Formats: sequence, structure tokens, C-alpha cells
Amino acid sequence: MRTPTSLLGRGLAGLLLLAAAGCARSPADGDAGAVAASDERLRNAIGSYVEGYNLLGESVNALLARYAASVPAAGAADPAKVRLEPAHVELGARLKSAREEFEVGKRDGGEALAGLAPLADRLRATARKVMKTYAEAEHYYSSGGFKADAGAGAAKYHEEMRARGADFRQALSDLAVALDGVEDRQAQAEIEALAAAKGPAYWFRRANQAAKRMLGAVRALPDARPFEAERAALQSLAGELDAFAASHAQALPGAFTAYREALTRTLASAGRLGAAVQPGDGGAPPAEAAWAQAKQALFDDYNALIQAGNALYDLEEQGPPR
Repeated sequence: MRTPTSLLGRGLAGLLLLAAAGCARSPADGDAGAVAASDERLRNAIGSYVEGYNLLGESVNALLARYAASVPAAGAADPAKVRLEPAHVELGARLKSAREEFEVGKRDGGEALAGLAPLADRLRATARKVMKTYAEAEHYYSSGGFKADAGAGAAKYHEEMRARGADFRQALSDLAVALDGVEDRQAQAEIEALAAAKGPAYWFRRANQAAKRMLGAVRALPDARPFEAERAALQSLAGELDAFAASHAQALPGAFTAYREALTRTLASAGRLGAAVQPGDGGAPPAEAAWAQAKQALFDDYNALIQAGNALYDLEEQGPPR
């Protein structure tokens, strides 16, 4: 299954289990082309949910950031100095596009993805409330409404924006967790279907999943133990992948070589991040600011790895890899 890159780096809370068994049928011969072709409708449904998630996640978080940049966390001490841009207008179009994506997801996902539908609906509803409150606040400040009520509305809108933002972020996290679960089950089903053949399709899927687990362990930093354990596991798997490539060099597509190179870069970035979070001379862990750049570099290289994997998925859609 093609993997989205922009779900990366979010803060996830808890685990949401969905009844999404059977996301991929296992062909008897373990052929990668058959795996890629099976359940295409379901695969597209997952992609539509991801697109809707990304549309709302990026645009609503940007709107919340605009508000936070204009109004201090404690509220507007002087409403006359607040300048809110009418950024909510663009969000309306994004909401419409997200609704269309979610409708495709509901239509094509059927019972297998039924658990995603209410989460997507809740995300849209919370996004609409953020947009509505922001629009009212923008009008209040731009029209000078604070002059008529001695700034009482400023406090009201600030509390509403904080509450609406919290609701939206929780809804975003809930859908993200659910999508993770669906994607992981789909990926594992494909890996199991390809285990007998152990061709390039098998190896890059395994590497994708191992890299994803390593990225998940970033949330535990500066406690580096979970991250280092996952990094070591990915490094070991990369050695197996390289051994496979060395013994099948003439039969592998160029996209597989590009994937291996992206994996090497990802592991190198992971090594630098691991070094950056090591305790200093006094034994205290470094502040996040000291390793934020290394973390972002790892995120960037991971996204490049996923894009390289998506190129291999594209080849599979044209037929079994040669």
C-alpha cells in the first residue's frame, strides 16, 4: 500500500482498534503484482481518508497558528492591537475538498473501513467550528467590535478558539491513530503474502514498516533506548536487504537501488540523532533545541524513503517486478 508521508511526526495518544481485517487478500503464489492489484478499491479508500486528513491537518493547524501569532496565550491585553487576517476564507475550500475525499473513502471502504467514517465526520465538524469561531473573531477585531463591549468579546473568542483548537487536535489525533492501524494491517498482510517469494516487494515493505517503528520511537526522546532498539533493528534488516540486492543485482529495477540509497541516508540521519540525544558530561539529557535539527533531518530522509517506496509501488501497478 502506498504510504503517505505527511502523517509523520504527529503526536499520537492511545490506540484505536478498527474492525478492518481482510484489507488484503493473499495470493497463493506470493506474486507482488497480485498483491498490488488486490483490493485496489480499498487501497484507494484509505488514500482518500489520508488526503482528507492531510487537507484539514495542514490548513486548520495553519489557521490556529495564525491566531496564536496574533493573540497571546493569556489573551488580548489590548484588543485594538490585534490584527487577524481573513485566512478562514481559504479554509472553506479545503473543508469542501476534505469532505469529498472522505465521501470517497466511505463509499469505497465499505464495512472494512466503517470505523473511519465517524472519526472523519468528527474531524470535519471540529474543523468547521474552528473556522466559524475564527471568522467571528476576525470580524470582531477588524470591525472594532471591542469598542462597544470594552473588550469582553476578546476574552470570549479567545476561550472559544482555545477550546475549538483542542477539540480539533484531539479529533485529528484519533483519526491519525486509526489510519495508522489500518495501514499497518494492510502492510502486514502484504508482507505475509510475499514472504514465500522474498523478492524486492517483500524487502522494501519490511523496511518501510521497520523505519516507521523507528520514527514512532522518536516520541520517547530524549530517552534514547526505544529509538536505539528500533534503529538497530532497521540496521539489521538493511543488512539483509543489501545481501538480497547483492545476489540479485541484475534482476532489480533501478527504483530498488534508489530505495536502498534512501534507506542508507535514513539510517545515517538516525545515527546522528542518536548521537545528539546522548547525555552530556553531567549526565543530564540535552534540551530538545540541541537535537531538533537532527530530528527534522531524520523526518526529511524518512519522507524521501517513503517516496522511494511509493515509486516501487508504482512499478508493481504496471506488473510484477522483474
